[in-house]
Amino acid sequence: MQAARHFKILLVLTGAVGIFSPLLLRILALSYEGVMQGYLWQFVSYLFVEPTATNNFGSLLHLAFNLFLLWTFGNGLLERGKAGWFYGLYFSAGLVASLIAFGLMALSHNRVLLAGNSPALYATLIGWTLLNPNAKLLLFFSLPFRAAWLLLGLIGANLLIDLTNGNWILFCSYASACLFAYLYSLIAWRAESWLPFLQPFERMVFRLIERGKHLFSKEKRFRKSKIYDFKSGRPILDDEEFLDAMLTRISLYGEEALSPAEKERMQKISAKKR
Repeated sequence: MQAARHFKILLVLTGAVGIFSPLLLRILALSYEGVMQGYLWQFVSYLFVEPTATNNFGSLLHLAFNLFLLWTFGNGLLERGKAGWFYGLYFSAGLVASLIAFGLMALSHNRVLLAGNSPALYATLIGWTLLNPNAKLLLFFSLPFRAAWLLLGLIGANLLIDLTNGNWILFCSYASACLFAYLYSLIAWRAESWLPFLQPFERMVFRLIERGKHLFSKEKRFRKSKIYDFKSGRPILDDEEFLDAMLTRISLYGEEALSPAEKERMQKISAKKR
């Protein structure tokens, strides 16, 4: 309930500030001059204003469409995991994009304004896509289409428009938010993509995460085995010790924290007990 209430606040705040964007653009949108004057909140506040100085029909339609996407796919992420992970993705991706944009503004002396929640919205779409790679959406409300390709096509088309229009600062900031979302989803949700050429890299990341957990986990203080695997350097647990350690990890981090090999061994132990 609390997560749903916070999500509604995010939607209402984004919509309300977006409507009054012509009055708030100079204060909340990210600009080189604003940051140099001490308006550090602009690194995050730009997510709530629309990148237009007039409230015409086109800008209101753009705001409504972005709110619809955020409501649809943000809710999907909230249902799949902890609320903190979603808000971490949303605002961290926005912060990464603003830092990249500001750095490029400073280097190029290009005094553009960064406004709109597109970086955070792109990150939300990528996170949802990685968690639901086989989901289908209706194109034009009638044609079933694989969601992963449809959403990536939408993001890619918008990035291409920015690039061809010469808005390379926007292109770089949005692309960095997309890359951050991909890495964030790998680490936070163990979300594996459906693209074969990325899977070796993803498996390497998963192995590094597991090794880090074994090194820093609190479980080590409870291990009593003195027999170690020569290749990995880990203690070899008997079935009872292994089962206790895995149940402890599940209670702390959830079942998704287990590797496929650990899940397989748990199944074998359970079958043996039966």
